[in-house]
Amino acid sequence: MKFHSPEQEKAYHQALKHKFKAMAFDIDGTLTKLAKITIPSRLLIKLGEIARQIPFMICSGRDIDHIKNKAASINGGSKNFFIISENGGATHSYDSKKNSYTELFNIPWPDKIITSQELTYLLDKKLPWKIQVKSRDHSIVLYYPPVFYVFPTLIVHLSKFLANATRRIIKKEGYENYFDVEDSGIGTIIIPRESGKGKAIKRLSQYLKIPLRDFLVVGDMPEPGKNDAEFLSGNYGTAFSVGNQTHNTFPLPVYNDHGKKLRGPEGTLYLLNEIGIAN
Repeated sequence: MKFHSPEQEKAYHQALKHKFKAMAFDIDGTLTKLAKITIPSRLLIKLGEIARQIPFMICSGRDIDHIKNKAASINGGSKNFFIISENGGATHSYDSKKNSYTELFNIPWPDKIITSQELTYLLDKKLPWKIQVKSRDHSIVLYYPPVFYVFPTLIVHLSKFLANATRRIIKKEGYENYFDVEDSGIGTIIIPRESGKGKAIKRLSQYLKIPLRDFLVVGDMPEPGKNDAEFLSGNYGTAFSVGNQTHNTFPLPVYNDHGKKLRGPEGTLYLLNEIGIAN
């Protein structure tokens, strides 16, 4: 096992001894392989077990309808199941009696600065023709035509290019103080500054009356500018990355018994078999 610092090593061993009271997961690259859609069966079973015991959150840049389809295979009727969509733009809770989701919180788009439709039109004009730009309720997403996603390694590099190009446009137009541009590894998402996965977790922490230190949060893209940077900072729960690492204490890596660093769904499953859950 290799750690960036004694502080990270200490935090790692403390986390494995901790009894968590709530858990939150990114989807792409965490529950599924990047640019793939299927959660491995063994991980799916484990997630369902946890969702029936403690509050459980799915956090993604995708919209609520897409995530609901993914969540249906995990939920199993849990009364404490939550979806954080559009990278923190909206938070929904599952109503087991109605078998539906109810919105708890949302971050409105700052229309007085520029409407999402206006910003979408602006980006559509200034970005290369192949870029798809879509306005949603709480965010704007930018992505490539489907054929590009046949090559996962390539799309990661193209996604970084797209995020950087978008940031340059946002800055040039004078909107950098109002929006965050985040690279998801498969595209780019633009959200209001008040939004974010981490801030949504903090709201749920207050709503559920569960301290942030008792939240386990798992993602895969903690680097600055990536869409898990805030989420995995260590400020919004005990954070693990099953993808890349930074040089900070958090997020913590995932190692198996042989000291091998694990990534993706394999790392998530191993971690969940190692950590404790509060009764």
